[in-house]
Amino acid sequence: DVILIYLDKLNPIIYIFISILVFYYFIKTIINKANIKKFTIIYVIFLIIILFFRNQKEVNIQKELYLLKWIKLIFKNKTVFINIVGNILIFIPAGFILKVYFKKTVLILLFGLIVLTIIELVQVILQVGVFDVVDILLNFIGILTGIYAGGNVYVKRS
Repeated sequence: DVILIYLDKLNPIIYIFISILVFYYFIKTIINKANIKKFTIIYVIFLIIILFFRNQKEVNIQKELYLLKWIKLIFKNKTVFINIVGNILIFIPAGFILKVYFKKTVLILLFGLIVLTIIELVQVILQVGVFDVVDILLNFIGILTGIYAGGNVYVKRS
C-alpha cells in the first residue's frame, strides 16, 4: 500500500521525465550486447510499476477515437498534453529494445501491437486502467519512434 500511495502522489510529468532520462542514458551508455538484457529487465519493471500499480479502481472500455479532438487541445490542456506525450514517450524504449532483439520491422510491429493490446486488457482485468484504443495508438507511435530513432543508433554502434 505504501508504494501505491507514493506512486499516486507522483505527477505524471515525472513519469515522462524519467522515461526520457532512462532512454537517453540507455542510448548514451548502455548500448552494447552485454548490457541490453539488463536494461530490458529494468525497463520492463519500470513499465509494470507505471502501468499496473495504480491505486485506481476502474473497469471501462474506451472505443471512441477522441485523439483528433485532443490534438486541438494538446497545448491548451495539461492533462491532454501529458496523456498524449506520455503515452508516446513511455514506449520509445520498447521500440528500441524490440529492434535490438528482432531485426525485421514487420515482426516488431506485430509483436508490439499484440503486447500493447494485452497490456490494455490486463489493466481492465486488474481494474487499474481503461482499455483505450487511443492509448494503443499512442503507445504504438512510441514503439515506431523507438524502432527508427534508437534502433538505428544501436545498429551503427554495434
